[in-house]
Amino acid sequence: MRTSKLFVYGQLKPGSKYHAHSILKPKKAVINAELHDLGKDVGAKKIGKTSKKGEGYIVTIPTTKLNYFDKIEKPQFERTKTKTTKNEEVWVYKYLKNIPKKDKIVENWKVKN
Repeated sequence: MRTSKLFVYGQLKPGSKYHAHSILKPKKAVINAELHDLGKDVGAKKIGKTSKKGEGYIVTIPTTKLNYFDKIEKPQFERTKTKTTKNEEVWVYKYLKNIPKKDKIVENWKVKN
């Protein structure tokens, strides 16, 4: 079975409604991205193009499951590749809509255990 590593931080993180069930134990990781407070959810922008840090989890899933998560996240998010701060290549969902300037950026976001 082919597997993929998916960085999750919002509605796909462990314990959330649509969490991605990992084949291996989910592990904490950090990426460079801006996380925006969208009210009921959060969205990452400027992935790999900012010094801001965001914490989430890497889950290892069957590659065939990526299409399932694409359907959950579309049309607001798009799956893209990035590297964690430890240089591990992962998929992550990037928020596609424009963010109003007044919108809050969550500084140095962390996941809760």
